[in-house]
Amino acid sequence: MDCSDVDQALIKSEIPLPPQADEHASGCPRCQKLLRAVNASAPAEAPSAAILRDIERRIAGDLRPVKPIHLTRLMGALAGIVVCAVGASAVSVGASGLYPGALGVAAMNPVQAGVIFALLAAAAFLLADSLARQMAPGSRHRIEPKILAMIVIPVLAIAVAALFSFQREPNFWAEWWYCFRVGAPAGLVAAALFWLVLRRGAILSPPAAGASAGLLAGLVGATTLEIRCSNLDAWHILLSHFGVAMAGALLGLLAGWYQARHPGLAA
Repeated sequence: MDCSDVDQALIKSEIPLPPQADEHASGCPRCQKLLRAVNASAPAEAPSAAILRDIERRIAGDLRPVKPIHLTRLMGALAGIVVCAVGASAVSVGASGLYPGALGVAAMNPVQAGVIFALLAAAAFLLADSLARQMAPGSRHRIEPKILAMIVIPVLAIAVAALFSFQREPNFWAEWWYCFRVGAPAGLVAAALFWLVLRRGAILSPPAAGASAGLLAGLVGATTLEIRCSNLDAWHILLSHFGVAMAGALLGLLAGWYQARHPGLAA
């Protein structure tokens, strides 16, 4: 019996050692040092059943059952909010006399109207889908949320530049403010409704979700203006109509950033 036999006994977890190995270790300084190291690293005595029950009680004390997250239903709820908010805001704007009738749709030719409203619908669909997936950690995204939020406005801007002409208006800023103050409330109402849905999820990146929700809410206001406003100047559409969407994205990003640093406010 030598040191290698003692090593093999320890590898096989033969504790206590077999008699012959124990006899060798008693006279071998090297094996005694090894045994002291092994005994020092041996696991402590297992906690009692009472301690384990107390640990379980502390862990499970504030746990509550949750409902499973259904992505299809969530997306349907968000899309429904978009449709209802656009419809309600368009009707309310018309009833207020600010923009009587669907002047924007009437002023555009079929190609302009088809492309713009198709892009707005596609953007709303992708953003609603993205927000639903952000509520369920581990969901696979069609497009990364940060990338999606950054490409929506540029794509719409390119379409506007291609479809409409840039003109010089003497009352540009007055017209800009007139439309902006009409579209912004529609976006704010939609944002409040989105928040009621989003707070039910487990969002890991509040800034990304806030930017997406703010942009989607802003598109509600922009769509309302596209339906009602007959001003087809490209500058006006970009800075006034889609300016509402850009402002919504910025405010949502800031709100998400603030909430990420004050998580208690989400309750």
